[in-house]
Amino acid sequence: MRPEAYLVIGLIVAALVAMAKSYVVPEVALLGVLAVLLGLGIVSPADALAGFASESLHTVALLFVISAAVRRSGALGLLTGRYLGPPRGYLDAQARLMLPTSVLSTVLNNTPVVALFLPVVRDWARKHNLAPSRLLIPLSYASILGGVCTLIGTSTNLVVRGLLPPDLHERFGMFTIGRVGLPVAVGGIAVLLLLGRRLLPERSDGDRVFADPRTFTTEMIVNPQGPLVGRKLSEVQRGDRVAFNPVEIERNGSILPAPSGDEVLRAGDRLVLAGAVAAAVAIHRIEGLDPAVDRLFDAPAQGSRHVFELVVAPRCPLVGRTVGDGSFRRQYNGAVMAVARHGQTVQPGGNNGWVVQLGDTLLEEADRSFLKRYGNSPEFLVIRGHNEERPAKTWHPGVGALILLAMIGLAATNTLSTFKAAAFAVSALLLLRILPWEDCVRSLDARVLLTIAAALGVGGALESTGAAASIAKTLVG
Repeated sequence: MRPEAYLVIGLIVAALVAMAKSYVVPEVALLGVLAVLLGLGIVSPADALAGFASESLHTVALLFVISAAVRRSGALGLLTGRYLGPPRGYLDAQARLMLPTSVLSTVLNNTPVVALFLPVVRDWARKHNLAPSRLLIPLSYASILGGVCTLIGTSTNLVVRGLLPPDLHERFGMFTIGRVGLPVAVGGIAVLLLLGRRLLPERSDGDRVFADPRTFTTEMIVNPQGPLVGRKLSEVQRGDRVAFNPVEIERNGSILPAPSGDEVLRAGDRLVLAGAVAAAVAIHRIEGLDPAVDRLFDAPAQGSRHVFELVVAPRCPLVGRTVGDGSFRRQYNGAVMAVARHGQTVQPGGNNGWVVQLGDTLLEEADRSFLKRYGNSPEFLVIRGHNEERPAKTWHPGVGALILLAMIGLAATNTLSTFKAAAFAVSALLLLRILPWEDCVRSLDARVLLTIAAALGVGGALESTGAAASIAKTLVG
């Protein structure tokens, strides 16, 4: 090997050690190696930047956008709802979880799939008194096993295909790797089901141990034109939402205290609901329920709505004033979603909502600039943000699923390349407004994309110096 080849191998080994020891993050380590090689003249600027122009890199980026659209449109619930029912035990629970996870990972990048399922699995385990510690590892492994069945199942497959000579691209189709990957996936899932459940520990849920003891109270009105009119109160709580407690229902001037789940909702019902912070945020995402107070505030754009948790400080000018009189909206350009008061259920104060007291914890919805403007204000103590996305309401979740299936069909039949099919799918999502442009940009994982681009540049240096050929020849020989 040439001296440059030894240098490249040494730099890569040093980068791997630095990543294994967590001295630096992967993208910094690989970009550092690329910068050294560029400075020494071992790689040209064109070769160093070739990874950023790779079709594989941009295909991965498009798949991140598609995954975000699937999450936002509600198509995930459409695809998994029938499988995540009441389990009969841990074996049944793991089987119900691993099947949809592995199937979805064949057509979506496995990292976003795990991110999509994590909150669903935790809530599902909590609802059925299962230990998440016996479900989350199977979730991760099932996504990895599903990803080895198709070309787009994991970014690694796309990167390897991008390194092949152009004349071999057509031979590496959507399901070519499945000849090996599918038996491996089936065998791996079988091993997890038979042996994994005996090896996984049953630990208590950390969320229960460190659960937030505060109870937030929020008021919602049943939209007369919404889908909840005539539905039972229990139907408002679906399996993918956090549990909340109904405090009372105000109907035509009368109060129904502690309503049961069989209570049928009517148009205009005012619901007083209580629960943890996650429940209060989830309630405001339910289609058919409108906030009862502060509904007319100057709402920010759909892609910039953020939820902040605030504690009312002594210098707050709103102490003693009601939430719904518009003072919060006028002064802070936001809306109060829920109130918590020393672990108590806050009683409503009439049509204008609650009276703000010193020490109250408020869930407030405002634009992103609120944190910059009031993060260090003596009027509030900003505890944290809850920037969870609202599901799209304009389109049925089936539309997002159909676009995903169309992309898979076009790529699988070689009608379009994987990159073109993904670009077609993203264009359709944007044109139909299933995914706003702001969410599209936010869905891109810059760290993963930088890692892939830098790795492709370093891989090019291994080839150009002859190091790759020498290593391969040694291993094969």
